[in-house]
Amino acid sequence: MQNVRRMLQENYFTVMMLLLAGGFAMLLVELFMLDHTDGIQLVAVAASLSGLVLTLAALFVRGRAATTVAALLLVLSATGLFGAYEHLVNREGESANAQRLVQPGNQPIAYYQDEETPAEGEAAGPPPPLAPLSLAGLGVVAAATMLGAPRKDQTVS
Repeated sequence: MQNVRRMLQENYFTVMMLLLAGGFAMLLVELFMLDHTDGIQLVAVAASLSGLVLTLAALFVRGRAATTVAALLLVLSATGLFGAYEHLVNREGESANAQRLVQPGNQPIAYYQDEETPAEGEAAGPPPPLAPLSLAGLGVVAAATMLGAPRKDQTVS
């Protein structure tokens, strides 16, 4: 266990950036699996791909370039906040439609369920409101790691 601890401490920056790159890659795969690629949804795809590229670039840049990459990762994290807002607005819109459908005088809800069954690959129900925050979290942690974690070739002063 001591060997693992020592290895992680010596390579903390590299390990963290690779884990974060993996997080951006998994997010990108998830977006494609859920067919989250229409219109405004492409912002999430572009942000995930950008995050993956930036975290991998972070392994090779130094000095001012590293500060620029960290700043870009922080800006990228704002897309997660935007996505959370979009999901929340869409969720409220779908909730209002559902309430309108079950009011007296409207057709039975089963009629609407059959008509609006999601196609294969589509998500059923409203979008999860907090899912985009994973993008924000990955961006912030990557930027903090870049700015705060010593690299193997650096000494802590």
